Amino acid sequence: MTAADELNRIVSLVADMSRRSDGAATLAELAEAHDTTVQQVQTDIRTLTVLGDDPEADWLLSLQVTQEGDRVELWCGGPFRRPIRFTPDELLAIQLGLATEPDAVSDGLSDELAALLEAEPSKDDPPPYCLGAMDGDSGVIGLVQRAIHDYRKLEMVYAGEGDHEGTARVIQPHDLVSWEGRSYVIAWCEHREGWRNFRADRVIEACLATDTFEEREDFVPMDDPASVFSAPDDGVDEVRVRFSPLIARWLLERYPEAVQSDDGAAVVTYQCADIGWIVRYVLQYGPEAEVIEPEVYRGAMRRAVVQNS
Repeated sequence: MTAADELNRIVSLVADMSRRSDGAATLAELAEAHDTTVQQVQTDIRTLTVLGDDPEADWLLSLQVTQEGDRVELWCGGPFRRPIRFTPDELLAIQLGLATEPDAVSDGLSDELAALLEAEPSKDDPPPYCLGAMDGDSGVIGLVQRAIHDYRKLEMVYAGEGDHEGTARVIQPHDLVSWEGRSYVIAWCEHREGWRNFRADRVIEACLATDTFEEREDFVPMDDPASVFSAPDDGVDEVRVRFSPLIARWLLERYPEAVQSDDGAAVVTYQCADIGWIVRYVLQYGPEAEVIEPEVYRGAMRRAVVQNS
């Protein structure tokens, strides 16, 4: 079996579990659904877990995998939980592929697809400029750019940290910035009645509203993208972690902004949107790392240490 085959199986596994109502299944159920063995599913789950613990695996930050006995639970805040929506170029490629595939022509699949694309939208269809699925956050970015240009409000379902279902929001987007590989929408949130920074990859659904807005007088353009964390942000905390003098050298090299204390230890401040991530990250350093603050993160670390002891 090639690496591509294994990747396709794991992607299929994540997509399957993300669409289940409770995001849970037994190993036997998953093995049967994907025509493989329980042992192979167990290996795939272990692979996802190990990758999810890697602090460099930003692409897996929205994925949470837990296993208790033979029961596996998985939640994904990314595109797997959304229905597929193709771009015009992708639809054209599919039509061309079906038109040149003998089986698709004989089975009428090409004609059926053409009929669906030409059908008049029903009154129940979403209005123009609505997104129920995006390729990463690119769809959100395009919609936000249009909303900013036209001063149009944006209706969206946003999944903050720990919010598996998402919360409906109406925002007035004023700016779009990128920082460390992620895009953030700087907007006035009518739900919170204040300025908020929304991560584009946490937007589950979005729709350009008919209502417009005027640029707020208290809006200050963000000249420095790094200051995206200086304004209120749903689910982002500053977490300070102390690394012992034994390993401080490597942490200081990796995080130049870290502070070295008098005893030689290194104190690193992380922008954290996931308590589970920081707990896993700190645990890998064993007794050489300690969460200093906030207290809620220290409490989470204490519970994790007890559970793992």
